[in-house]
Amino acid sequence: SPAPVTTPATTTAEAAAAPATPEMPSDGLAAGGDLGGLAMRGAGRGGGGSGGALADPFAGYDDDSRADLAPARRSQPTGARPAAGPLRIGRAHTAREANRAEGAESIATEHGSAAARGVLYDYEGNTDQPDMDRSSSTRTTIITTITTSAQHQRQRCSDASHDSIDDRRALWTERLGQSDYVGSWVETYREAIRHCEVTSSRDRRAFLEVMLDRAGALPRMVELYSYLPDASARGFFRSAILRRVRTADDLRLVRSAFGLSTGVDWTLVEQVLARATTPAARLRALRQLVQQTPGSFELQLRLLEELEVQGRVPEARRLAERLRTDPLADPGVRTAIGELYLRLGLDDDARRTFSEIVEFQPMDELARRRLGDLYRAHGWYEDAYRQYETLVSIRPDDPTALLLLAQAAAGAGRVDEALRLEQRVMETSERGATEGVARAAQLWSSVRFAELRKDARERNAQNDLDALLVRMRRSGVLRGGVASATGEDRRVRVSLVWSHPDANVQLFAAHPGLTLSRPRPDDLYGELGIEAFDVGEQEDAPYRIEVRRNVRDRLGSIAARIVIVWNEGEADEQIEVVPLTLDTEHRAYAWTLSGRTLTPSSPSPEALRQDDDAPSLRTANGGAR
Repeated sequence: SPAPVTTPATTTAEAAAAPATPEMPSDGLAAGGDLGGLAMRGAGRGGGGSGGALADPFAGYDDDSRADLAPARRSQPTGARPAAGPLRIGRAHTAREANRAEGAESIATEHGSAAARGVLYDYEGNTDQPDMDRSSSTRTTIITTITTSAQHQRQRCSDASHDSIDDRRALWTERLGQSDYVGSWVETYREAIRHCEVTSSRDRRAFLEVMLDRAGALPRMVELYSYLPDASARGFFRSAILRRVRTADDLRLVRSAFGLSTGVDWTLVEQVLARATTPAARLRALRQLVQQTPGSFELQLRLLEELEVQGRVPEARRLAERLRTDPLADPGVRTAIGELYLRLGLDDDARRTFSEIVEFQPMDELARRRLGDLYRAHGWYEDAYRQYETLVSIRPDDPTALLLLAQAAAGAGRVDEALRLEQRVMETSERGATEGVARAAQLWSSVRFAELRKDARERNAQNDLDALLVRMRRSGVLRGGVASATGEDRRVRVSLVWSHPDANVQLFAAHPGLTLSRPRPDDLYGELGIEAFDVGEQEDAPYRIEVRRNVRDRLGSIAARIVIVWNEGEADEQIEVVPLTLDTEHRAYAWTLSGRTLTPSSPSPEALRQDDDAPSLRTANGGAR
């Protein structure tokens, strides 16, 4: 076999003349480490990891030279490694290497990745290399190109994400209507968020309102509440559910769902108080109950009420101040304390206590509305108007805020402004619609026009009466409602209106020969202070009308009124207004309606029966409303 090829020793002068270059690692790997399997080993021993551009060590030689050099290459002992030698940066000396470098450069540029371009290494003193003339310009070169590509996953937004909020509401309503399972509603909510249809707090609130409408009944809302994934959505649903509590059954359901019972057995409380036959014993029993359950605001409010009833005003004021400064006191507690101050003639203290409802949560829409309702209920209409203006700025897309603003404006004497605001709300519904907030606005405008026309008739102001009739027809108040089956003008509407947020009054009515019941749901808007009983064609037999307040309240009184309109907007129109005061002695009122005559009667036994489970002022509206 041919003799091994030896590499001439590098003289000191040559080493000194050579430019400073990095040393080659002993295992022949290129400097810089493994480089993800792309680093190349010495040119004489072939490539390292896959993917690199490997230079041909015999490039530039003719076929005879290759044949002569091949035995020398085979003569390398098995397992022998090349001796480490100086490493110099060189250049590609063949068209093949230049093409490879150019190709790697274009690939790196095309993929937008980082690349180590043209890293050229030349080894000297490698025993694998043939003995060649050092004066020759031929160099064996390695070109290493590193190419990386990032995998991007773009978020896909649906086409509906660019639609208006009203169009998206309609789309969400359609999606939710495809299933009766509340879990699928929540999944639809999540999908809307993932597809960019819900991107802001306004969008989120709109979708949750659509879910509330889809749920409908209170038990269904509570079920949906338990499926909601995030705390903000659950908080919104909690507040909405508490505002819809109307009966003792609703209260039990909400207490069970939200854990509001605070461990108080109210049946036992009533038994203990029933055994206390004297005022002193009753007061002593309440103090003991408060000591046993100090975290119950309801028990402390019961004690506060008992102290006021027994005339212990100084002690009542001390307890009220302690409750007011409690950091856990909610708007329901502050409302009860403010009402106490008003009954004691401390108007400034009452206003200060009411204002604390929004002091620590100025942008809370529920607290802002609560404060406005209290101001309006006690005749501070300008203060209420300012609170509702802030509410409109917080919820510009909520027509309910406009209705509240209209009520404050009417209370301040600006009835014309109130009618314009209510007309704006009515215009948001389709022509002929008889439900929703637009229907509530229509009922309120009907009451205002009726009272204005009644006043004009009493003053014999025919011009004012004619102008009011024209405006009423133009505003759309006469559309909708229950139509007459025969076309005769025998229509009658009974409306119950009030202003206090804790009134909890209800309207009951009965057609001739039927039992008392609630009017149709489309005419019940207790949260807006109005309920109506609409008859398209009045029968000759008498109707029964009843107003009830089923709330355990030994001190407060609620002002309300009944407005009855026969043949609204016609020449033979007749209007009657009956003011009401609901308190401990008058918890219900009843009338019989025959033709155009309203006659007082005795309330039904159901209205007079004291319900031990009746909610108090604070819990009737959810406490933290």
